Amino acid sequence: MQEPSIQDEKDLLSIQNNEKEDIVIPRTNKILKVGWMKGYTLEKLSKLELKEGLKENDADSEKVIEQRSKFMAKAASLCLLNGIKIFFFHWFYWRYFYYLRGYTFDQLEPILVLAKKKVPAASWYIGLALVARMKITNMTMTMEEAERFRHVLSSEAEQQ
Repeated sequence: MQEPSIQDEKDLLSIQNNEKEDIVIPRTNKILKVGWMKGYTLEKLSKLELKEGLKENDADSEKVIEQRSKFMAKAASLCLLNGIKIFFFHWFYWRYFYYLRGYTFDQLEPILVLAKKKVPAASWYIGLALVARMKITNMTMTMEEAERFRHVLSSEAEQQ
Protein backbone atom coordinates (compact mmCIF):
# COMPACT_ATOMS: atom_id res chain seq x y z
CA MET A 1 0.00 0.00 0.00
CA GLN A 2 1.30 3.43 -0.95
CA GLU A 3 1.62 6.32 1.44
CA PRO A 4 -0.75 9.20 0.69
CA SER A 5 0.86 12.19 -0.96
CA ILE A 6 0.93 15.63 0.62
CA GLN A 7 -1.72 16.78 -1.87
CA ASP A 8 -3.96 13.87 -0.82
CA GLU A 9 -3.60 14.89 2.82
CA LYS A 10 -4.42 18.52 1.94
CA ASP A 11 -7.51 17.37 0.05
CA LEU A 12 -8.62 15.27 3.01
CA LEU A 13 -8.19 18.22 5.38
CA SER A 14 -10.15 20.41 2.95
CA ILE A 15 -13.00 17.90 3.03
CA GLN A 16 -12.84 17.59 6.81
CA ASN A 17 -12.94 21.36 7.31
CA ASN A 18 -15.59 21.95 4.63
CA GLU A 19 -13.34 24.44 2.87
CA LYS A 20 -14.51 26.23 -0.25
CA GLU A 21 -12.92 25.84 -3.66
CA ASP A 22 -12.31 28.70 -6.04
CA ILE A 23 -13.82 28.60 -9.50
CA VAL A 24 -13.24 31.05 -12.34
CA ILE A 25 -16.21 31.81 -14.56
CA PRO A 26 -15.15 31.28 -18.19
CA ARG A 27 -14.49 34.42 -20.26
CA THR A 28 -14.41 36.59 -17.12
CA ASN A 29 -11.96 37.29 -14.32
CA LYS A 30 -14.65 36.64 -11.71
CA ILE A 31 -13.62 34.12 -9.02
CA LEU A 32 -16.37 32.50 -6.95
CA LYS A 33 -16.16 30.06 -4.06
CA VAL A 34 -18.18 26.84 -3.83
CA GLY A 35 -18.43 24.99 -0.52
CA TRP A 36 -19.90 21.67 0.56
CA MET A 37 -23.63 21.56 -0.11
CA LYS A 38 -25.85 21.82 2.94
CA GLY A 39 -29.14 19.97 3.36
CA TYR A 40 -31.23 23.11 2.89
CA THR A 41 -29.47 23.80 -0.40
CA LEU A 42 -30.11 20.28 -1.66
CA GLU A 43 -33.75 20.64 -0.68
CA LYS A 44 -34.08 23.93 -2.56
CA LEU A 45 -32.32 22.46 -5.62
CA SER A 46 -34.71 19.51 -5.57
CA LYS A 47 -37.72 21.81 -5.39
CA LEU A 48 -36.33 23.93 -8.22
CA GLU A 49 -35.84 20.84 -10.38
CA LEU A 50 -39.37 19.61 -9.70
CA LYS A 51 -40.89 23.01 -10.40
CA GLU A 52 -38.84 24.23 -13.37
CA GLY A 53 -36.71 21.31 -14.54
CA LEU A 54 -36.69 19.83 -18.01
CA LYS A 55 -39.91 18.20 -19.07
CA GLU A 56 -40.15 15.51 -21.75
CA ASN A 57 -42.80 17.37 -23.71
CA ASP A 58 -40.98 20.71 -23.86
CA ALA A 59 -40.85 22.18 -27.34
CA ASP A 60 -37.79 24.13 -28.42
CA SER A 61 -39.44 27.51 -28.44
CA GLU A 62 -38.00 30.83 -27.34
CA LYS A 63 -39.98 30.75 -24.11
CA VAL A 64 -38.59 27.33 -23.15
CA ILE A 65 -35.02 28.43 -23.87
CA GLU A 66 -35.55 31.51 -21.69
CA GLN A 67 -36.95 29.33 -18.88
CA ARG A 68 -33.94 27.01 -19.10
CA SER A 69 -31.54 29.95 -18.91
CA LYS A 70 -33.31 31.25 -15.83
CA PHE A 71 -33.22 27.73 -14.37
CA MET A 72 -29.43 27.60 -14.73
CA ALA A 73 -29.05 31.02 -13.11
CA LYS A 74 -31.29 29.98 -10.22
CA ALA A 75 -29.41 26.70 -9.70
CA ALA A 76 -26.03 28.44 -9.74
CA SER A 77 -27.33 31.01 -7.26
CA LEU A 78 -28.49 28.28 -4.89
CA CYS A 79 -25.14 26.49 -5.11
CA LEU A 80 -23.14 29.62 -4.38
CA LEU A 81 -25.31 30.95 -1.57
CA ASN A 82 -25.55 27.48 0.05
CA GLY A 83 -27.46 27.64 3.29
CA ILE A 84 -29.42 30.31 5.13
CA LYS A 85 -28.14 32.99 2.74
CA ILE A 86 -30.54 31.51 0.17
CA PHE A 87 -33.48 32.78 2.20
CA PHE A 88 -32.21 36.36 2.14
CA PHE A 89 -30.36 36.79 -1.17
CA HIS A 90 -31.49 34.18 -3.73
CA TRP A 91 -34.24 36.39 -5.14
CA PHE A 92 -31.61 39.01 -6.07
CA TYR A 93 -28.60 36.81 -6.85
CA TRP A 94 -30.12 34.73 -9.62
CA ARG A 95 -31.44 37.89 -11.29
CA TYR A 96 -27.94 39.36 -11.04
CA PHE A 97 -26.57 36.34 -12.94
CA TYR A 98 -29.36 36.28 -15.50
CA TYR A 99 -30.23 39.93 -16.17
CA LEU A 100 -27.24 42.03 -15.10
CA ARG A 101 -24.27 39.78 -15.89
CA GLY A 102 -26.00 37.82 -18.64
CA TYR A 103 -24.09 34.61 -17.96
CA THR A 104 -24.60 31.82 -20.48
CA PHE A 105 -25.01 28.09 -19.94
CA ASP A 106 -21.33 27.35 -20.44
CA GLN A 107 -20.34 30.04 -17.94
CA LEU A 108 -22.64 28.68 -15.22
CA GLU A 109 -21.93 25.00 -15.88
CA PRO A 110 -18.58 24.86 -13.98
CA ILE A 111 -20.36 26.13 -10.86
CA LEU A 112 -22.87 23.28 -11.03
CA VAL A 113 -20.20 20.67 -11.84
CA LEU A 114 -18.12 21.67 -8.82
CA ALA A 115 -21.21 21.90 -6.60
CA LYS A 116 -22.19 18.36 -7.61
CA LYS A 117 -18.80 17.16 -6.40
CA LYS A 118 -19.45 18.90 -3.09
CA VAL A 119 -22.58 16.90 -2.26
CA PRO A 120 -21.98 14.47 0.64
CA ALA A 121 -23.79 11.79 -1.35
CA ALA A 122 -22.94 8.66 0.62
CA SER A 123 -24.06 9.95 4.00
CA TRP A 124 -27.03 11.69 2.38
CA TYR A 125 -28.31 8.47 0.79
CA ILE A 126 -27.63 6.38 3.90
CA GLY A 127 -29.53 8.87 6.04
CA LEU A 128 -32.48 8.92 3.64
CA ALA A 129 -32.58 5.12 3.54
CA LEU A 130 -32.46 4.82 7.33
CA VAL A 131 -35.23 7.35 7.83
CA ALA A 132 -37.36 5.68 5.17
CA ARG A 133 -37.09 2.35 7.02
CA MET A 134 -38.12 3.95 10.35
CA LYS A 135 -41.52 5.14 9.14
CA ILE A 136 -44.38 3.50 10.98
CA THR A 137 -46.43 3.52 7.80
CA ASN A 138 -44.11 1.14 5.93
CA MET A 139 -45.99 -1.88 4.67
CA THR A 140 -43.81 -4.81 5.63
CA MET A 141 -46.58 -7.45 5.53
CA THR A 142 -49.89 -7.80 3.77
CA MET A 143 -53.04 -8.10 5.87
CA GLU A 144 -53.14 -11.87 5.23
CA GLU A 145 -49.55 -12.30 6.39
CA ALA A 146 -50.23 -10.20 9.49
CA GLU A 147 -53.31 -12.32 10.32
CA ARG A 148 -51.35 -15.57 9.90
CA PHE A 149 -48.54 -14.20 12.07
CA ARG A 150 -51.04 -13.17 14.75
CA HIS A 151 -52.67 -16.65 14.68
CA VAL A 152 -49.27 -18.33 15.06
CA LEU A 153 -48.45 -16.11 18.02
CA SER A 154 -51.79 -16.76 19.70
CA SER A 155 -51.56 -20.54 19.13
CA GLU A 156 -48.08 -20.62 20.66
CA ALA A 157 -49.34 -18.66 23.67
CA GLU A 158 -52.20 -21.17 24.14
CA GLN A 159 -49.79 -24.14 24.08
CA GLN A 160 -47.68 -22.69 26.86
